Amino acid sequence: MLIVPGLIREWTAEAIFEENDDIRSLPQLVLDAVYRCPIDTRRKLLDSIILVGGTTRMKGFYARLRDEILHLLTAPAYAQKLGNIKSVKFYRLPNTSIELYASWIGGSMFGALDVLQYHSMTRQDWKAQGKVPDWTSNVYEMNRDPARSR
Repeated sequence: MLIVPGLIREWTAEAIFEENDDIRSLPQLVLDAVYRCPIDTRRKLLDSIILVGGTTRMKGFYARLRDEILHLLTAPAYAQKLGNIKSVKFYRLPNTSIELYASWIGGSMFGALDVLQYHSMTRQDWKAQGKVPDWTSNVYEMNRDPARSR
């Protein structure tokens, strides 16, 4: 049996919530992603966050993430960007074991779609462009081009 001291488990969790010069914290990443969405969807997104994966099952993870996001929403940078959003809610999947596999299931379903070829890039494309395209604009372009839509 492997016994992991509590201090090690705490340090592991803290890495998710602490920012430094090299990385942003998970709460910052959530708010940055929401800010990049259309303004009329932001409040709804923050009221329906789905967390998946084993890390999210750590005791107190939901409460800590909610508290950190709410705290950041009062910071001038995010208050200016996101207005007066004051709530954060999580959508809980009906079965807690699904939380462990939901991201894999979603990826598996997406991988089985014909549209995958329009939302993929090769290593050569990545090296040439240096960034991932805005897939939302590709959906728009795909709908305009009958040859690309199926």
